[in-house]
Amino acid sequence: MILLWFMLLVLVTPANVVSLESDQPQCIPKEREALLSFKKTTYHVKDDDLVNLFLLDPNFDYLSSWANDQNCCNWNGISCDQQTNHVTAIDLYGGLNVIGGEIDSSLAELQHLNHLMLGKMNISRIPKFIGSFKELTYLNLLDNEITAIPNSIRSLKNLTHLIFGHNKITMIPSFVGSFKELTYLNLVGNPISGVIPPQLGNLTKLQSLDLSSSSQMSNYEWISRLTSLNTLTMSGVNFTVEQLQSFKGAPFLSSLSISDCLFPKVDNFFLSHTNASFQSLQDLTLDGNSIHDPLTITWLLNSSTHLMQISLSNNIINGSFPNSFQQTKSLQFVDLSSNEVVESGVPKSLGNLPNLKKLVLSHNNLGGTIHDVLQNLTAGSTKNSLEILDLSFNQLGGGLILDHDFKNIFPNLQVFKLDGNKLIGLLPDLSSMPNLTLFNASNNKFNGISSNGIGNNLDYLETLDISSNSLVGVISELNLQYPKLETLDLSYNSALRLKFNSNWVPLFQLSSIKLRSCKLGPKFPTWLQTQKYIYHLDISNSDIFGLVPFWFTNITSNLNYLNMSLNFLSNTLPNFPIGENNRAVVDLSFNQFQGFVPLSMSFNATILFLSNNNFTQWFLCEGKEKLKATTIIDLSHNNLFGKLSDCFEGFQKLIVLNLGYNMLSGQIPSSINMKTIETLQLRHNNFSGNLPSSLKNCTSLQVLDLANNNLEGKIPSWIGERLSKLVFLSLKSNKFHASIPLNLCHLVQIQVLDLSINDLSGTIPSCIKNITAMVRNDDQKVTITSSSIMRYMFGHVSFLYENVASITWKGVDHEYVKILGLLRIIDFSSNKLNGEIPIELISLTQLVQLNLSRNNLFGKIPENIGSLTKLDSLDLSHNKLDGLIPISLANVTSLSYMDLSNNRLSGRIPTGTQLQTFNASMYSMNLGLCGPPLSSSCPGDPSYSTRDNEGGDKNVGEIWFDLPWFCKGIGAGFVIGFCGVCGNLWINTSWRLAYFRRMDNIGDWLYVMINIKWTLLRRKVLSLQTYS
Repeated sequence: MILLWFMLLVLVTPANVVSLESDQPQCIPKEREALLSFKKTTYHVKDDDLVNLFLLDPNFDYLSSWANDQNCCNWNGISCDQQTNHVTAIDLYGGLNVIGGEIDSSLAELQHLNHLMLGKMNISRIPKFIGSFKELTYLNLLDNEITAIPNSIRSLKNLTHLIFGHNKITMIPSFVGSFKELTYLNLVGNPISGVIPPQLGNLTKLQSLDLSSSSQMSNYEWISRLTSLNTLTMSGVNFTVEQLQSFKGAPFLSSLSISDCLFPKVDNFFLSHTNASFQSLQDLTLDGNSIHDPLTITWLLNSSTHLMQISLSNNIINGSFPNSFQQTKSLQFVDLSSNEVVESGVPKSLGNLPNLKKLVLSHNNLGGTIHDVLQNLTAGSTKNSLEILDLSFNQLGGGLILDHDFKNIFPNLQVFKLDGNKLIGLLPDLSSMPNLTLFNASNNKFNGISSNGIGNNLDYLETLDISSNSLVGVISELNLQYPKLETLDLSYNSALRLKFNSNWVPLFQLSSIKLRSCKLGPKFPTWLQTQKYIYHLDISNSDIFGLVPFWFTNITSNLNYLNMSLNFLSNTLPNFPIGENNRAVVDLSFNQFQGFVPLSMSFNATILFLSNNNFTQWFLCEGKEKLKATTIIDLSHNNLFGKLSDCFEGFQKLIVLNLGYNMLSGQIPSSINMKTIETLQLRHNNFSGNLPSSLKNCTSLQVLDLANNNLEGKIPSWIGERLSKLVFLSLKSNKFHASIPLNLCHLVQIQVLDLSINDLSGTIPSCIKNITAMVRNDDQKVTITSSSIMRYMFGHVSFLYENVASITWKGVDHEYVKILGLLRIIDFSSNKLNGEIPIELISLTQLVQLNLSRNNLFGKIPENIGSLTKLDSLDLSHNKLDGLIPISLANVTSLSYMDLSNNRLSGRIPTGTQLQTFNASMYSMNLGLCGPPLSSSCPGDPSYSTRDNEGGDKNVGEIWFDLPWFCKGIGAGFVIGFCGVCGNLWINTSWRLAYFRRMDNIGDWLYVMINIKWTLLRRKVLSLQTYS
């Protein structure tokens, strides 16, 4: 026992403790000081995009481990030699580490470096002392701002890896060809404009060369001298015929990638006089090129008889795919996707490749019928070897009937994609493909399914997607006998009914179920309770009635997507569990749920849609201190009543809160103060009191809709000062008073500003011209959206919430979603505003609607109002405006609604293409107005006829004479006639005597005739009186 204690004592002596730690290298003080000096020249950069994408701590500092009292060999990015303790490697990349800085001279102390990686640090120059690192084998300065490779590094004779990708280097110096030990050279993404030096051909140990940049070469013969090269990457080259003829592959080149290049037109003479040979080539990539002649592809295929993979995608080909694949019998993978071909068609030679396993022909605009394509692909040995066939997103038509002509095709096929075509008829019977794991025929025009479904013996089928077709009829359990099925998508087949026995237990366990817009009801599908591993469930718009069964809570814990919207589900919603870490999307909107909102949804769902139901209560205060992952909550159009709980402290990630169209009352909770929120809609409730000052912390707000409440007080000035990102602001139909705050003019991004139906007074601010979103003609978003990013282990998904807004348009309330982002609206109507319409308002040239009606505005309508050329609706009625209607208003051809009634306007209504088409009531109660379409004529105008049509339009009748000229004509005629008659009588005496004699005779005759007639009339009257 004494001996044992003695041995333990020896082991724990300080000397032995040091010996145990000495297995790790200990930093040399001088080198540690050099690293600390280098650290002082770097800086920490906060990149919000990287922080969000990779879930980084925004305050994370990668160099925080670099401290005086720690062993520098343990610092992040530092490695030391186990024997000598010298620093041998610096490995820093600012992309994720978020650091930047230049290469400080203090690093010259590290003479034993063999590995130096300083990527994405905004380095602009390479100091001369780098050339003193004689042991350096790896130099990586990727993603910086370096403009030249300095002469000083030519002394680094031991370099095996040289990486200068994605800098600003314009020329490759010839001394790079002197690095005899170099195995890897990467110059990708540099704007190289000079000729690439042929001295690179001296790098006989080079295995990988990446010249993906805008560069030129006089010829390519030097490539054949790179005897160890196995990977060559090139891009941005405009090839000439001579350059292609000089192109000879290195003897062991196995991978060649040429992208974003221009290939010239060639001919058969070129093919016969080109001795290029790529006998070792196994992988050929020709992506994103412009190929003037398909013979170029034929040349490469004929020169590469041992090819195993070829990618020929995203090209522009002047012609069709060459029928030249027969020489490459070893091909296993062919990708001909996303090309623009002048002539479409599938080369027949693809059907005779005995080793071909994967063929991708998607996104090629291939025409013809599916029968023709399959005939080409099954003419030879390809039909027996093919495992993956992708014909998606083409223009293939016809039916897919695998009859005796295609009885035993593709026995080894595992993936068959036909989505995005124009196929018709019944879904095919795929029993001849027993190894099939995925079948996608979505987005076609199939209209039926056989009693066997798509086959009987598909025991390996995992994914079945036949969504977005025109399928009719019934699918039963007999059509879904696939034991390994995991993903089922039958959605958007509105005439398709799913009818299963109530006690059916499927052979499969699904993880994704998509049955949107199918007929599942009227009862809730009971077979779902057998599915234990569902993470995606969509049974929306499926005619399901009644209650959600209690067993449903057993299958929700794994869900990250649940959509049961647009059904007729009712009663109280069970409090089914949703995993906290699932980041689930839950959509139960447009049902008939009532009672309270389940807590598990409020706290654990990331996105929650419960609108258009009958919910009455929403409890938030239980566990209010707990942080919630919720980003979007839409509880609009329910029956929520009472005060809204002031318990939003835990919703610090909230982006959208929509509680509009409820019966909530009391004050707006002060805990709604999160900086992340972009949309806050509380319209059509009974909220009262002043706006809480806590809202000024919501600095990300884009949509603030508080219309139709009982809010009061002054409009806070902090709205314009703090909420500078607002695009939509509606305070309509409240009790706000006092003047419009000048700070609202700071809302330069505002597109819809609605302050109508309040008690506002004062003048319209002239600074309104500062709202630049109503001035600029920038690219306009169709909708106003808020984005929620959901992050999972495999990546992230962005979800867009489209805002719905109620807007009074042409006197009628409308809800806008799809074009909300295109509107530019100012509505100050139904207030007590006074003063003149500010001339500055005319600078808002993008305005679509302007409503200043029912105020006390006076003065004239601005003369240049015609500058608002995009105006569709103008309402200035019920004010005290006077003067003339500006002539420029007639130039606004887009105007479809205008109301100027009940003002003091005068003068003629300007003639224009629009102004005469409005109903006369739009000008009524302006006693001084005249002219069409009013019936009152202007002073000096004759009466004119009008004709009213049923819609109120008036067509002015033609006036048969012109009044001024008519009056002038009468005067001239009178003068001429008077002078002509009276002048002659005055001059000629005989005419004068005869004229007066004649006039006396006529007078005597008239006198006699009148007396005779009068006497006869009296006698008749007297006789009638005697008779009576």
